Amino acid sequence: MLWFVFDLFSNASGLFSRALLPDLTDPVTAFPTLARDFLPTGIKGLFLVSLFATVYTTLNSFTFLSGVTFSNDIMKKFVSNDRYDMKLFTAAGMVIATTIAIILSLVFRSIVDIWYYIGSLFVPSLIFLVSGSYFPKLKLESKITLFQIIFVPIVGLIWFLFREELFSGTILAEVEPMLIGIVAGSLFYLSKTVKRHP
Repeated sequence: MLWFVFDLFSNASGLFSRALLPDLTDPVTAFPTLARDFLPTGIKGLFLVSLFATVYTTLNSFTFLSGVTFSNDIMKKFVSNDRYDMKLFTAAGMVIATTIAIILSLVFRSIVDIWYYIGSLFVPSLIFLVSGSYFPKLKLESKITLFQIIFVPIVGLIWFLFREELFSGTILAEVEPMLIGIVAGSLFYLSKTVKRHP
């Protein structure tokens, strides 16, 4: 229910900005421009503080989560117990995550572009991993899973970079990288099924 209210406010604000600011060239600045031009002084300050607070708290939580994930789920598997330092690797993970976030913010202008490109490349492999956690028959071995995590995004990236050159003017050029990634990921489970039923 709360997500419905959130989306309702977001979409309504977007429609208002489109109607009130028809000459706005950069849709990314719709919210702050709408607040700057139409909110009274006190409410405008409250809006900007809320905007910064939302960004700051989300930044803190996701950066810390990335650091803990890097420490516990990655480094802990490759470093012996006597050399494992949770604080050190968590801090290193936070630095790495922050660096990646800065690079993405410089490369992509809009969060929509980040969702599109990152989601198209990495979501297909994650779909199968989540499915394997719920359905044991779909669970792959650890080494094959690691290979799948690397292989599927690479296939999607290759398709994204070369689909226009290879299939220009055909319907294949319109096929999204996510679909290619899903097909590539399903091959792992298809091979597992074939091995189980020769």
